[in-house]
Amino acid sequence: MFKKYAVFTIAASLLITMALITTACDSGKLKTNVPPQIFITSYAGEEAVDTAETEPAILFQQTIYWNAYDSDGSVVGYAYRVLNKDGVPIVTPGNDSIDVNGVYTPAVLKAVDSKNGWVFRTPAGITDPSKRTIWTDRVSAVINFPANVDGDSAQVVSRFDVVAIDNRGDISNIATKYFQAQSYKPIVFASTSKGTFEKEVNGVMVPSEVGQGFKLVFSMNDNDPYVGSVPWYFEYQLSRYPLANSDDIDVDTTFVSPVWESAWLSTKNEKTINEKILTATSNPPLVSNFNSNFTQKETITVLRVRAIDLAGIKSETKTYKFFVNGKYFPQSILYHKKCYVLSDNHYVENQDDSGTEVVPFIQTPSGYKIARPFYLEPVDNEVNGVLQTPTKFKPTAICNTTNGKTKIWLRWGYRGEFEANDPDNKKVSVPRDSTGAAGVDYQTEISYYLIQLDGTRYQFGPLKDDATQAAMGNFDPHWLKVPAGHDIAQKINVGDLEPGKHVFKVKVEDLQGKQDPTPEVFEFEIVRPKPLDERKGVLIITSETSNAMTEQIKDFYVNTAKELLPEGEKVHFVRRKPWSDAIAALPNTMRLFSNNPFAPSLLQQYKYVIYYKDFQPNEADISDDAVTFKSFLDLNGTLIISGGDNIAVSHKKMVSVGNFFFSSHFGLPQSTDKVFTINPQMSYTTKPYITGVTSLKNPPFGNLAVDLSDSQIIALINQRQGLATVSYFKDINPDYALYKTVCKPVNTSDANSPQTDAQYQEYNDRVIALVKENGTLSGTKGKGYLFAFPISVMDKTDAKLLLGNIIK
Repeated sequence: MFKKYAVFTIAASLLITMALITTACDSGKLKTNVPPQIFITSYAGEEAVDTAETEPAILFQQTIYWNAYDSDGSVVGYAYRVLNKDGVPIVTPGNDSIDVNGVYTPAVLKAVDSKNGWVFRTPAGITDPSKRTIWTDRVSAVINFPANVDGDSAQVVSRFDVVAIDNRGDISNIATKYFQAQSYKPIVFASTSKGTFEKEVNGVMVPSEVGQGFKLVFSMNDNDPYVGSVPWYFEYQLSRYPLANSDDIDVDTTFVSPVWESAWLSTKNEKTINEKILTATSNPPLVSNFNSNFTQKETITVLRVRAIDLAGIKSETKTYKFFVNGKYFPQSILYHKKCYVLSDNHYVENQDDSGTEVVPFIQTPSGYKIARPFYLEPVDNEVNGVLQTPTKFKPTAICNTTNGKTKIWLRWGYRGEFEANDPDNKKVSVPRDSTGAAGVDYQTEISYYLIQLDGTRYQFGPLKDDATQAAMGNFDPHWLKVPAGHDIAQKINVGDLEPGKHVFKVKVEDLQGKQDPTPEVFEFEIVRPKPLDERKGVLIITSETSNAMTEQIKDFYVNTAKELLPEGEKVHFVRRKPWSDAIAALPNTMRLFSNNPFAPSLLQQYKYVIYYKDFQPNEADISDDAVTFKSFLDLNGTLIISGGDNIAVSHKKMVSVGNFFFSSHFGLPQSTDKVFTINPQMSYTTKPYITGVTSLKNPPFGNLAVDLSDSQIIALINQRQGLATVSYFKDINPDYALYKTVCKPVNTSDANSPQTDAQYQEYNDRVIALVKENGTLSGTKGKGYLFAFPISVMDKTDAKLLLGNIIK
């Protein structure tokens, strides 16, 4: 508010000394100094107390201006004070420090006036109390004159004095004005920072139930014009009254004596005047109104509050009733979808545009690598060699290939922090009790978080020492206590995490001093890339829903794989939707990972993965699993994708979001105008022109014919004597082309054959399958096979030979 205090006293002394040395008169003696003159220039105020009493009262808050001049020097400072009608110095809001005993008032001013009471302050940056000063260079001050008698509204006359000092230390006259002030009586309100003390139930206001720790918040309303509703301070009192019965919420405190009552307390000298933390150990304390089992109300708590405005007027006392219940505990939550991992085997290349935050990333020569959440790997879901729909999962990530290290980011909070406990929703900051399905808002705030990694205190340098922890009330060497609002209170990043199983725990503590009795436990595993010679068997995945026809397709792949693999190697089959649904049904934020149900840590256990969509071709969801399949291929795995017209649909879907999976790992052009489907209607009855495929890499791969036998799985193919549901590609790098189409010749008398040469030229001899070597690990690489025709509908001998040349 004021400036230059730190140097004023010294500067004034120097100026006085210099003036004495350099100023002379004709006789060789020092000139007599002429003191400065000061005037109050404000229009408001009266020259005499009698006049002030007879004139209409004015608003209690006045900005008073003054001006001073020195005929033979300069004015270097001012001092001011407020006195009552009888001339006794008084404290006013905003000018609370007055020099009652003249400790900071220089003798030269005391010689002019002995009343003292000048407003003083400590210059900025000064800690020595002896350096406090009454002098300021301001030429105005905002004064909140009292307008009360014993706190009741009244028109009161006060006096304002201001004086100046010049560069030789002489004091001016004291300029004085009298002000008769008035103000309206304020109205007070109170609540907690999280709710109200009373709530409406069926049209009736009833006391709320709160915990043994909340932030009491005061507010005031005032009708004074121009000034606004600004309080000076608040006063409050807590009492507890006995209940005749547990339903006696309307206890009459005028006739019933309290069982306990605190003194009236004030926020006048508090750092924050409109807030007060109340707990079980505060003054006054919040004591439970319930019996020891928290089953019966025995007393009711009564809060009385009043506001004192800047004119010193007290509001009427407002009373609130509520119940304090000590049974509540906060509940911790880990935000799984905000827990990220980044390694050269765990990342994505494109961030979701709908995201609300900047996800950690690194820039590499090959492009950006963006952290992504953990994957979920099923646990204990293999029974007698068959994979069951999982019910339990473990979060996993695959570490760096080079050094085995991994960086993770973890984020947590408390139940009730966000709507539906989802960090992408609106933040509501209402801690909910840990008991019950819905939880109870017990109007507390979160004070601390305690975190632990792998059974030991999380090692954060500025907070980890025992003395710092003890100062926050933590004496457990296994936990790090962090104040709410600290940089790592709700998130950390851990670099160079070693492979293996890890356990992170977090528990939250509220204003009651109570900690979550059931800490949130996050168990995850950092997995090393598995060498190819340690992988066994085949995993077969489909997103086709089960029916009689798709069961036959499943049997083809499963039985073929079993025939091809050495005895004892596993062949596992999975339908995608039940796995995705199982993740979506999880009771926490891990359910959001249902769009990636196949963790790379699971896939790398197999030497081969077959993903097919041979029937129900219009379901194009390969793109949803592209990131997991990409990781599998980078880990030197071999992936076989069998589809049809859904290949073109999937490619277009991926390219639209900058995902070039089919291009990077199979050799398909990035542009969508090189990828086509023979049948935009995705029907087996329209344009069934394809009768087979010709190998472009023979040996080892031979030609395949469409199965047109009576035993064909899909009867429509036999009826139409050709296959319609396929994709095909143009301008393919010959290194990646594996098969080309064989189209029926033109036959205008057969609706199931091409009707023009243009149709025949368009669909015949087109690349329909690709193969590309992949792998970032040392040793034997894997391959990506992309078949834009359904393998299971081809001649079974041909199809088994094809798969046999891949699965060795």
